[in-house]
Amino acid sequence: MNEVKVDWDQNQFKAYLLIYAANSNFAETEEEKEVILSKVDPDTYKKMHREYEHDNDYQRLQKILAAIEKFGYSKEDLSQLREEIRQVLNSEGYHDELEENMFLYLKKILS
Repeated sequence: MNEVKVDWDQNQFKAYLLIYAANSNFAETEEEKEVILSKVDPDTYKKMHREYEHDNDYQRLQKILAAIEKFGYSKEDLSQLREEIRQVLNSEGYHDELEENMFLYLKKILS
């Protein structure tokens, strides 16, 4: 198995992570997109969305794990990322079971 390496900066990682979370129920809503765009610039969002669409689910998860390791986030940084994921998932005023399960999973790997 090849080791996954990402050449992202932290802003690109945040965009990819939030896009991943928003798509946890297989549909990214306009409200979710607006929240993501409030946290990253439109060019970064477009670039990372193209990469997200190109990757399969295994590749997506491997890239997220590689980026977490690469950046060596502090507990506070990880807490902030979890909060931003929660904001994306709550942008519609509710979230479904798939989104809740994804949040719990991401919360675990971002601990």
